[in-house]
Amino acid sequence: NGLCNLLAALLIFFMKIPVKHDVLTNITLVSVFKDLKEGAILSFSMKGLNLLFICAILTNFFGAGFQALLIPISFIKGLSETQYGLFTMSNTAAVILASLFLSVIKIEAKHKLKLFTISFIFQSLFSVFAFMSFGFLPFTSFFFISELFGMIGNTLLSTSLMLAAPESKRATIFGFLSSFSIAGTALSTLVYGSLSTYFDLMLICIVGTILGLITLSPLFFSPYYKKIMLVNE
Repeated sequence: NGLCNLLAALLIFFMKIPVKHDVLTNITLVSVFKDLKEGAILSFSMKGLNLLFICAILTNFFGAGFQALLIPISFIKGLSETQYGLFTMSNTAAVILASLFLSVIKIEAKHKLKLFTISFIFQSLFSVFAFMSFGFLPFTSFFFISELFGMIGNTLLSTSLMLAAPESKRATIFGFLSSFSIAGTALSTLVYGSLSTYFDLMLICIVGTILGLITLSPLFFSPYYKKIMLVNE
């Protein structure tokens, strides 16, 4: 990871970024909060886009908390330090495999919503299986499949958000979504950690995963979202 980050930093020197004189380049704290405010107004005022944002933020809040607790969860499941390293490697492999699948296989627009729905249902289902299992092989295998479907679903979600947002406002809107997603993940982790003091951590993860799927489910039946999915990039 360190070498990859170093390589990415070095490659920046060879990038040619066009300069637009009408774009504000003097970034201040005031301008950042102004952009966040504008992003919030745009995101929640635009028909259809507001549903996408609400579902994405709520799903992220309910379903992301366990990500920061994977080390204690893995040890609860009976994994050793070495097995935990293999577990994280398998998750990375699932993300790469899903990315390769989406880059090689052309998904027809009419099948995107169906694939999106199936992906998140299977992601949640296999996450629940993982939390209910014990031992390195079952836990890692279920999580691998969950991450595979999750990457496919999230890629389709990001693509649809890109298509739904006006081109001139995409940076502002995605900046707002990114900020709230990070804040939501931090808050979700805090809630998961706090609740685990009083309740079984696996039960919290299962309930959170199910709630995350429920809060995302309005997109499965949204006519507006179906229309976005039918758009060809």
